[in-house]
Amino acid sequence: MLMQNPATHSHNKHIDVQHHFICEHVANKEIDLQYCSTKDMLADIFTKQLPCDSFEKFQIALRVGEY
Repeated sequence: MLMQNPATHSHNKHIDVQHHFICEHVANKEIDLQYCSTKDMLADIFTKQLPCDSFEKFQIALRVGEY
């Protein structure tokens, strides 16, 4: 589907490359992917508005701010 529209394809081509890269390394047992619950995603502190309790939990985990 993405290949049929050249405009869309150019924007999504990197997803295909990254997907195959990861799949290859998982198949070769070079990396192990593990599920991480959204409540434990430390990067959320940089990308989302969070409730105070989550924000403070991530601050402590990253050792930044007041704790």
